[in-house]
Amino acid sequence: MRAALFIISFLFLTAASAHGAPPAECNSHDVRQTSAELIFKYSRCLAENADGEASKKHLLVTDIYVKAWSYSLINKIFFWFSITAAGLVVLWPSASVVLKKRIEEEGSLQWIRSPVLQTTITGLAALSFALYAQYKDQQTSAETLMRDVFFSTKDVEILAQSAAKELARIDRGFNFGSTLDRSDK
Repeated sequence: MRAALFIISFLFLTAASAHGAPPAECNSHDVRQTSAELIFKYSRCLAENADGEASKKHLLVTDIYVKAWSYSLINKIFFWFSITAAGLVVLWPSASVVLKKRIEEEGSLQWIRSPVLQTTITGLAALSFALYAQYKDQQTSAETLMRDVFFSTKDVEILAQSAAKELARIDRGFNFGSTLDRSDK
């Protein structure tokens, strides 16, 4: 964690030297945020204290940040859903053993032993993990694009064109194959 914070701080100091010395308030960083949020806030601070070119670059970073934030939110939802579903997959067979006597006494609890229900829960766990992996990949791609834009010395118009192409690639839809280790690529 400290190494990651050091690397990010180093990158921001490097960027600051390219943009001129940032105001002191720009150097206050909260470690309890996503990389996208960190870059967004720093870019905003620099844009407020700089010329029009920095404002244009901040607008581009903000556009990408909106995507990264959306992917981050969806990613968190599917992360916790997949953890919950994985817990059910692990604990569900135990429930029928632990509740065996009660299931036999009460006919209404027979559904706990249902292979269809167990298979459905396992399928939902797999689907939620695949969706989590998909949106985590999208979030990481958007954050990487934000870094590329923020630290680039290229003209903003050129950055905007390349960012638009990369965002189109990121938004192309589901790619469940990326969650599988395929050696035939």
